[in-house]
Amino acid sequence: LYQPSHFDQFINTLNLKGILQYNYFVNWAKVLNNIEPIEKELNLLNTAVGKENIENVLFDIFNSYPNTIKAIPFLLAIRDKSVDILIDRTNYVHKNFNFRQREFSKSDIESLVDFVMKSGLGELIKNKQIKSLPDYCTGVEVGLDSNGRKNRGGTQMEQLVESFVAIFCHERNLTYLAQANAKKIKDTWNIDLHV
Repeated sequence: LYQPSHFDQFINTLNLKGILQYNYFVNWAKVLNNIEPIEKELNLLNTAVGKENIENVLFDIFNSYPNTIKAIPFLLAIRDKSVDILIDRTNYVHKNFNFRQREFSKSDIESLVDFVMKSGLGELIKNKQIKSLPDYCTGVEVGLDSNGRKNRGGTQMEQLVESFVAIFCHERNLTYLAQANAKKIKDTWNIDLHV
């Protein structure tokens, strides 16, 4: 049976500096899995690094290797494969850029080159401020993965607390349920919880 002192004893064992573990920082498998499908395209686009005539070079790459277009969202940290850009604020006119369409006309490719240039990415590539698009994309993916830290932190805290609960209960011959809900509690201890 639950005794108030058990909880107090348990809380006293949680005098910790933190819960950080080595796998908290970056989910490398996820980062590399996200890059792998566009690795060839990134390497093709990498040939544009440092080119003065960047618009012509990008046009030629997109025209000759249309699959390289699918790498654009990754380089701009966009998860969407299609974006609508507001091009006329006065009349609220948008232009759609679909990075996954199957065929691109000359006009489509010119628009995509314009998109890359106006986004600022083109100048970074031209001026060698990005020296390696595959490496840059890895950094972008690491940055996007940082949002997953809160989930990893929550999971790590849950596992850590459960390990303390398991030890505590074992030492006192108590039972516990991991991730208990009303049904599990009813099935295990025949206690009805009214929520």
